[in-house]
Amino acid sequence: MKRRIIYGLLLVLTFILFYSLLSEDILMSASGFMAFLGGVLCAVFLIQFVADYRDFDEVKELQTLQHKLGLVCIPSVIVFIIVLNVHYSGLEDKIILKYGKRVEGIIKNGRSTSGGTESNSYITVAYTTPKGNDVEKKFRITSEQFDAAKKDMPVEVLHCTKYPSATQILIGDDVIERFTGMKNRVLSLSDLTAMLDMKADSLQRYANTVSYRWIRIDNYPYFLVNGSEDLTLEFAPGETIIYTMRNSKYYEPLLEEMKKEGFKPVGDKKEGVYSKGNIGVKISYGSYDIKSNGTYNVGDASIKMPAFQGVSQIMTFYKL
Repeated sequence: MKRRIIYGLLLVLTFILFYSLLSEDILMSASGFMAFLGGVLCAVFLIQFVADYRDFDEVKELQTLQHKLGLVCIPSVIVFIIVLNVHYSGLEDKIILKYGKRVEGIIKNGRSTSGGTESNSYITVAYTTPKGNDVEKKFRITSEQFDAAKKDMPVEVLHCTKYPSATQILIGDDVIERFTGMKNRVLSLSDLTAMLDMKADSLQRYANTVSYRWIRIDNYPYFLVNGSEDLTLEFAPGETIIYTMRNSKYYEPLLEEMKKEGFKPVGDKKEGVYSKGNIGVKISYGSYDIKSNGTYNVGDASIKMPAFQGVSQIMTFYKL
């Protein structure tokens, strides 16, 4: 009985040690090995707690029920390893949140392969670390993230100088919410009409509380680009908001909102002009042919955007 108590205590202490007490440095350098080692030790102590084998002859002969139950506990090694691995992967997220610094990056290329029910997607991102080192890093991402990624798209990277292997690219709604706490959504009709009364700085801050992430072009302060969502905002503070959408999934909900809010056509419906109270909306279409280098000019600014060719929906909001 005394031996079993000792093995039981060793089981509890070993699990606590490997689950909670290992240092960040050890886990970041050898998390897989530590999960394996901790899983094996926990399983050994569990087997001994149940069976209390004294020598190898008892393992071979299995004369008692408790010796037979010991063999049943052998698969527990897999359970312990999985539990520790899952825990360590969650710990990496905490380390990124604790030490990660946001830096600007550009998607250079990507590839996705699928076989059977599995798919493997990767993108390569170029960025400069907080210490000024130029890096090109390959990230393994989900298929949803891969669908949202485009060549030459600007992205943010959470880079850990202390643990360079713990790096995260901010792309995809789930990842953005996990690492920024922000629930991503598209701009609504009420958002766009409210922007008419905002100053330039306030407008950008507000847009970035709604959807991730709006970037101001240095040489053209009244133009915001949301490259990850194929959206742009051009504005004259207090006068007009021009919202350009390169995907109908953003445009159609706004049309539905306008109907619900009671916006009525002004003059010939074909002209695409609507109003309600002191707010007017002009709906139009524009053709874009953005080359593969992902740049085009707005005023004196050269703006990086993913390559695109087609028709965009444009809504111009203004005060009457």
